[in-house]
Amino acid sequence: MNFDFRTVLGTKVEDIKRPPLIPVGTYRARVNKPVSFDETQSGSYKMMDFSMQLGEPQLDVSAEDLENYGGLGPTAVLRNRFMFNTEDSTEAKASNDRAVFRMKQFLSDHLKVSGEDLNELAANALNHECLVVVKWRADKNDPEIQYNEIAKTLALPE
Repeated sequence: MNFDFRTVLGTKVEDIKRPPLIPVGTYRARVNKPVSFDETQSGSYKMMDFSMQLGEPQLDVSAEDLENYGGLGPTAVLRNRFMFNTEDSTEAKASNDRAVFRMKQFLSDHLKVSGEDLNELAANALNHECLVVVKWRADKNDPEIQYNEIAKTLALPE
């Protein structure tokens, strides 16, 4: 089947519905791109993102909801984000300490990446796998709108 923009652009506005989200539950996931870095426009936060390609759904994922979503193809990707506060405050330091610990857990304990420091672990994370728990989060400006996000990560069973 060839894609045709004329067909898409001819879709009546009233016929366009919000597509379903990735179903909540646990999935096997793989880091599918090198780590990326970003910051907020204000510059008060810097972020590290790990792109996670979702794979095998676990038993807590609804097969019917997954079929309605369209299956886990190449677009079933979520980011695992770590945010660091750039402010010079006690609260920022405490928040960053928690983010560093969560990153260590993700990279070392869950993905089982080896290395001397977090920089080396992050650089070597590509293609490593773990379990991710997907949840839905309401948009802070419009609770009717939901987004997928990774709630937590876990090591693969031994």
